Amino acid sequence: AGLSPDQRKAFRQALAEARRQSAADIEAARAGREAVARLIEAEPIDAAAVNETLASVRQADMALRGRLEQAIVTFATGLSPADRARLVDGLRGRSNMLRRAGEK
Repeated sequence: AGLSPDQRKAFRQALAEARRQSAADIEAARAGREAVARLIEAEPIDAAAVNETLASVRQADMALRGRLEQAIVTFATGLSPADRARLVDGLRGRSNMLRRAGEK
């Protein structure tokens, strides 16, 4: 919230671009979660298949997270130290990247 309107717009655009680049991973994770639900409901449950599918969902989630975090880092490199501090304040509690950062 402490960034200028232009900076906020640029930040949102950077995150949106990272999501666009991750469209296949987002879809793979969504489809994988649906598959996990079906596998858990199946009788008998195939725990190995559930775990294998969960691993692929995690991989897709981490690929997306990596792109989002890289977009944040790239955006931050163009900010002044004061603006980076405001960015960090805004990310605390909203981003996995900085969740619980600064807590004691």
